[in-house]
Amino acid sequence: MKAKYYSTSDLAEHAGTSRQVISAILNNTWQSKRISQATYDRVQSIIEEIGYVPDRAATNLRKQTVGTLGIIYHGPLHSHVLDAVQRFNHHFLENKQEVEIAISSENKLHQAITHLMGHRVQHVLILLSSLTKTYGEELGDRAILRLLKAMPTVIYNYPFGILSKELDNQLIDAGNQLVGFSRSSVYYPLFKKIVESKNSKVLLDQKIFDMICPDPKIHKLINSCKRIETFPNPQFDNVQKNPYQMGEELGNNLLPIIKNSPGFDYLITASDMIAQGVAHVLSSQGIKIPKDLQIVGFDKVDALPYFKHPISTIEVPVEKMVGQTIDLLKNMPPSGGKYLAQANYLKSKN
Repeated sequence: MKAKYYSTSDLAEHAGTSRQVISAILNNTWQSKRISQATYDRVQSIIEEIGYVPDRAATNLRKQTVGTLGIIYHGPLHSHVLDAVQRFNHHFLENKQEVEIAISSENKLHQAITHLMGHRVQHVLILLSSLTKTYGEELGDRAILRLLKAMPTVIYNYPFGILSKELDNQLIDAGNQLVGFSRSSVYYPLFKKIVESKNSKVLLDQKIFDMICPDPKIHKLINSCKRIETFPNPQFDNVQKNPYQMGEELGNNLLPIIKNSPGFDYLITASDMIAQGVAHVLSSQGIKIPKDLQIVGFDKVDALPYFKHPISTIEVPVEKMVGQTIDLLKNMPPSGGKYLAQANYLKSKN
C-alpha cells in the first residue's frame, strides 16, 4: 500500500479550474489576482474533501527522498512508550531508514500529519501517549480521517477498548493498522481474583478506572467489590515531575484514608515508579507491603528487580508490539487491520 498524494493538476481538475488559480489560492495571492470568493471557497472545500496537502519538498526545491518514514510522537513520552521509541530508533538506525519526525501535543495531531505529508513521506508511524487527556480521540476528527485515508499509517499503542469500536472500524476502513493491547483484558483477571478472594477493598487510580470501566464485565466486577475508592492520577497535567516523587506525595495523601479506614486490600497505580514511591511512604508508617496491602504498578520497567518494595505489576508487551509494527511498516497490507498483543499481570513474589 502506497501513499496517495494529489498534485495541483489533480486539485484543479477536481475543482474545475486552472492550475494558475490553484497556485494563487495556495500562495494566498488569489485576491490580488481577482479570483472570486466563491472560487476560493470551492477550492478550499475540495482541499478538505480529498485531503490535499501542498508538497513542501517541491516548494523548498529540496530533493525528495524516496521511501522516507514519517514518525509522530504524540503526547509526552513515558515509560513503555519511551522504551518503544528507543527500540524503533535502534532499528531505523541499523537499517539506515530515512525518517522525518514531528512532535505533537494535545489537539495538534492534524498539524503533525499535515507537516509530514507536506514532505511526501511514504508511510507514517504515530506513537500515542496515554498521558494525553484525549488519548487518541483526535483520530476521529473528520479532517484527520481524510488525511489518513491517503497515508498508509501504523498507530502504535492504540487504546483498544477505550475508544469506541466505531472509531476502530473507521480507522481500519481508512486503511490504518492499529497496534496495541487491551487494558480491560489484563485487569479483568485481577479484579476477578480480587472479588473471588473476598479481599475486595480497593484504592484505584481514577485514570485506570476510566479506562477499564467501559468494559461491562469489569464494570460488573468493580461493582461487586466491597469498597472502591478512586484517587486522581498523579501524572495528569504533571508529566515533568519524577514519578517516584509523585508516588511519595500520593502515599502521603492516601495515608490518612488508609489509617482511618483499615482493611484496604489493594492499591492500584498507573506506574511502577509511582507504586514504589507510595510503598516507601506507607512502609515507613508501619504498613507492611504486600502483607497488609498489595500495591499494583504498571509497565514492568527495567529497574523493577532493583526496587526495594515488592509490588505486583502489569507487563506491557512492548517487544511484541514493536516487532509487529516494524513488520507492518516493511510490508504494509493493502487494507487496514488491528493487532492486539497480550499484556500480563505479574504478582509480587513476596
